[in-house]
Amino acid sequence: MLVDMGYLSLDVVYVDGTKIESRANRYTFVWRKSVEKYKARLEEKIRKILELVEEGIAGDNQPDGEPPTPINSEELKKRVAELNRENRAREASKAIKALKNKHLPKLQEYEKHLGTMGNRNSYSKTDPAATFMRMKEDHMKNGQLKPAHNIHISTENQFYTHYDFFANPTDTLTLIPFLNGFGQRYDKFPAKNVADAGYGSEENYEFMEKNQIEAFVKYNYFHKEQRRAFKNNGFLFKTCTITKRKIITYARWDSIWKKRETSHAKARAATNHACLFIRQKLYGLSIEMPVSFSKGKPKNRS
Repeated sequence: MLVDMGYLSLDVVYVDGTKIESRANRYTFVWRKSVEKYKARLEEKIRKILELVEEGIAGDNQPDGEPPTPINSEELKKRVAELNRENRAREASKAIKALKNKHLPKLQEYEKHLGTMGNRNSYSKTDPAATFMRMKEDHMKNGQLKPAHNIHISTENQFYTHYDFFANPTDTLTLIPFLNGFGQRYDKFPAKNVADAGYGSEENYEFMEKNQIEAFVKYNYFHKEQRRAFKNNGFLFKTCTITKRKIITYARWDSIWKKRETSHAKARAATNHACLFIRQKLYGLSIEMPVSFSKGKPKNRS
């Protein structure tokens, strides 16, 4: 309707996002790393009990040198039912009872947590769709994580044209799915995309170029590269020449560097390692090769 009236063209989108805090309790978090750690410990306990009950059969069936396979709660439930039908000693029956009443429910709980998380690293028990993120408003000044939703919108001529929710706390990973959602809604991609530097990444630029979207999106280092201190830094990749025979880095040797001998040595060591690694990736040659440093400004290599 707005397109027919001439208010929208859907050729230009202005994309931005913000984090909206959930009404969930702040201390109802579930962390992926914690769940995976405790689940691995529980699986180890279950394996030991099965080895005890089955007199080492479970351990003998595991090939040497291979990591143990994850234990599924459904398979464990079937195995416990099979063991209960067999006549076992008192100690074995006690261990089987612990498997059924204690370890099996806990394993199911961990699997439920991982299933709810999906590809996320956390979620809230009272709002499973919320992910814990760092918010702009940090009253405690300690980077506290809070349950939130990362919402992104696109506008044109002060009208909302598209919106979407994401579990990623950063904007870099949200631009491609956001533009895909825009394309599914209107059966076409916008001709121009305007966004801030938070959306600038190589993958996003490649996606926009592939779909013929003109990008007005800065990258993270755009403003920093305009500063004089950044341009005069002799230990950047653009001031480093890498060939099959030698590697030359150009370093400014003025009064500032003379006062910072320690920083200069650390910068040399870091540049040495980085250049040798790049040389190995480019030419497949050995990294055991000294890097020569040239004093002064680098020559203009266009």
